[in-house]
Amino acid sequence: MTSVSPNATAPPAPARGERGTAPAPIRARRSPRLGAARGGRTPWLYLAPALIVLAGLLIYPIYQLGLISTLQYTQAQVSGGEPTSFRGLGNYTDLFSDGQFWRVLVATLAFAAACVVSTLAVGCALAVLLTRVRAVPRIALMLAALGAWATPAVTGST
Repeated sequence: MTSVSPNATAPPAPARGERGTAPAPIRARRSPRLGAARGGRTPWLYLAPALIVLAGLLIYPIYQLGLISTLQYTQAQVSGGEPTSFRGLGNYTDLFSDGQFWRVLVATLAFAAACVVSTLAVGCALAVLLTRVRAVPRIALMLAALGAWATPAVTGST
């Protein structure tokens, strides 16, 4: 027989609404390997063909533009009537010293900023409006917005 020592106490009774079993021990999570967490090389292998094509389509033209920007390149050189001559950074000094360039640059930046701000304002207003109207007016507004978006592309392509 087993004897109970007088100093032994019974385990505390579970409080009202609690289970009578002890919670399972919390196991520490192992952090995955750095390569496994980010997918390793597999995503890059899938992206490699597209990246190679994009590199060819972007890097070579940028190189050519940089090269042409250092040459005397007028209509005579484009048509092949005269050979090109190297100007170095002379084209850039002429450009940055011209007052008309700075006026046109400021006007272009202001126009671009106005276009971006107005497009965002109209888009946000339309989005808020679409969340607050019933189904039929919502469809009409969406079709109107789609028409306004598609009309320049259709007109330009015809």
